[in-house]
Amino acid sequence: MSINQNKFTKNSYFMKLAFAQANKNLGNTNENPSVGCVITKNNSVISSGCTGLNGRPHAEINAINFSKTSLKNSDLYVTLEPCSHYGKTPPCTRSIIKNKIKRVFFSILDPDLRSYNKSSNILKNKRISVYKGIYSNKISLYIQAEYVLLS
Repeated sequence: MSINQNKFTKNSYFMKLAFAQANKNLGNTNENPSVGCVITKNNSVISSGCTGLNGRPHAEINAINFSKTSLKNSDLYVTLEPCSHYGKTPPCTRSIIKNKIKRVFFSILDPDLRSYNKSSNILKNKRISVYKGIYSNKISLYIQAEYVLLS
């Protein structure tokens, strides 16, 4: 699917697709929020993914692993800031860098203090452009509601 519109509309469109991915596993990700991810190249979706059952793998890792084509110079849209810490899984920022993704768009900052507002600097230091806040009002409410359900 290709889209030729202005940048704001295009970015909002792809983030809405990522949000639709997040809805696929709503309530099935344990302590992790259900996150959605879409990867595009030349304004076409080449892969997508959502957080796996019980919270792993993360949406970015699923989208990266599901891709059948090279991710070099692609754009990644994800509803939550990519994780940047080692926990039960390696950081998603590591996979983004390794796969030479060119731009990362995320909606809201990760509420987990281990990653909160850290991925931007990590990715920018590797010459990856980072854009935050796309479609954030809707996704922020969604994440808050999900955390209330999980509590």
